[in-house]
Amino acid sequence: MHHSINLSEEAFRVYERRARRVGLTVDEYLDRSAPSDEGFVLSPEMRLGIERWLAQADSGQVVGISHVRESLAKYRAEWRESNKS
Repeated sequence: MHHSINLSEEAFRVYERRARRVGLTVDEYLDRSAPSDEGFVLSPEMRLGIERWLAQADSGQVVGISHVRESLAKYRAEWRESNKS
């Protein structure tokens, strides 16, 4: 089944930039960003990060917890900056 939604021009541009960063169309980005029935959301950026980390672990490139914390702090700061009201 296919549905349509209307986005403001500004909202579409924001979703388009985010989608492009992870190699998706706006439709694909929105589909993958949909929350579960329990309200849990795993954004395409988060999925990409998890997939990247799993591939690194599979190839033996593991990182320490301090590096993970640093990376998460950077991601959090970038997210907050990009989501300022």
